[in-house]
Amino acid sequence: MKVLLTRRSDDNARMAALFAPAGLEAVLLPLIELADTGEVLLEYPYDFSVFTSAAAAEVLASRQEVRLQDLAAYAVGPRTAAQLRQKAYRNVREGPGDAEGLATLIAADFGGHEGARGVYPCGEARARDLAAMLKPSGIALDLAEVYRLKECEVGRDALAAALGSTNGGAVAVFSAESGKRLMAQVRRHGLEDMLAAISIAALSQGVADAFDTDAFGDVHIATRPDAAAMAELLGQMRQSRES
Repeated sequence: MKVLLTRRSDDNARMAALFAPAGLEAVLLPLIELADTGEVLLEYPYDFSVFTSAAAAEVLASRQEVRLQDLAAYAVGPRTAAQLRQKAYRNVREGPGDAEGLATLIAADFGGHEGARGVYPCGEARARDLAAMLKPSGIALDLAEVYRLKECEVGRDALAAALGSTNGGAVAVFSAESGKRLMAQVRRHGLEDMLAAISIAALSQGVADAFDTDAFGDVHIATRPDAAAMAELLGQMRQSRES
């Protein structure tokens, strides 16, 4: 089964390698690229750092920023945790894969500690307000918007070719923004009719609910918000279609 991947080029390549053992063939169409905003971290003596994306760690590494490497570094899930460890963060604490679980983990460690303060290197667009989630526990969280995801405009021919190659397969949607970005370009080029033979495989129900999926053949939701669960879901979809 063909699977359309629209993330950054390196993320697409990683997902393609993960999906291949399940008999899934990736169609690569990167629609975003990572850009450094230039925003710097404050000099405040922080107690911990928070990462909800490996992109933030990548940007800080490209700057040779090492000030956070000895702090407790809270990662939203396993992939971000692995990236932090690869980049020499020495005290990585892994969350369950969602913002609520991450906030609960931080609150358990620092809630009630007077003056507890963390820093959150993040992107300009965020799905959840972690600072607001931690405030009831008396924890302050400073945001540093160190990166943005820039849209890559693809031509009509390239988009039509990718959708045509995915006919009878699925598009893997890992975030609300990636779903919205794909739909915006499909509409811009008037290719909505090509979506009826393509399914949606969404990382979570929230992701699927965040953009218009009506033009697609059907919608499937991963059991957990991680890449392994996405691979499992797509493998099940392939087996169902071949049976």
